[in-house]
Amino acid sequence: MAQSYRQRAVVKPLQRFGRLRVVIPEGRRRRKDGTVDKAFYVLCICDCGQLHAALRHHLVKGKYQSCGCLRREKAGYGTHYKTNTPEYSVWCGMLDRCRNPKNKSWSSYGGAGVTVCDRWNPRMGGTFLNFLQDMGERPSPHHQLDKDIRIPGNKVYSPDGCMWATRHQQLRACSTNHLLTLDGISRCVTDWENLYGLSRGRIGRRLQGVVSPRCNYYTYRSAPLYSAQFL
Repeated sequence: MAQSYRQRAVVKPLQRFGRLRVVIPEGRRRRKDGTVDKAFYVLCICDCGQLHAALRHHLVKGKYQSCGCLRREKAGYGTHYKTNTPEYSVWCGMLDRCRNPKNKSWSSYGGAGVTVCDRWNPRMGGTFLNFLQDMGERPSPHHQLDKDIRIPGNKVYSPDGCMWATRHQQLRACSTNHLLTLDGISRCVTDWENLYGLSRGRIGRRLQGVVSPRCNYYTYRSAPLYSAQFL
């Protein structure tokens, strides 16, 4: 005698459906407004360690095989076990800036012609694991992915042009910095001030021709420094 749908829909603890293993066989979910959903849900744990609440009839019919990690892996987004890492967030942010016109930074990245190399781009067969293998783990929470320090004006996120850099390093490589040369060494204004223990903005005032009455050495904007007496 054929079993009814209700009999087939019985779910037991520890029963497996693909990557999902049943924890709580049956329950109803409470909505935000306080009402209780009429549908029955099954609380499962995925092989990746994530908890997932699935509709019972969808689970029995085979519509759920994982918490979503299987779909992401097939789409080229790498192994699900790394999705909670800062490197994965950085990788997703890089892709979104270059591919999503709704991203707030789109005009400076994708809209300006910045792209992602095939090795890192899931649309071209790349994966997050390739990105992680090439870049390694982020050295500290203060480090960010940078593509312009090694190659100024770089338009492609790739292993050759990218590096982990602190905010300090990124500001030093900014194209708007004024570089001054002393004894063949070029540094930005702030670095020279820090090196000689000067107050912030002192060199900038000299470059604009604002000179202290006690100072006989000055120059104008974009002119090189030839003597330490200028400082």
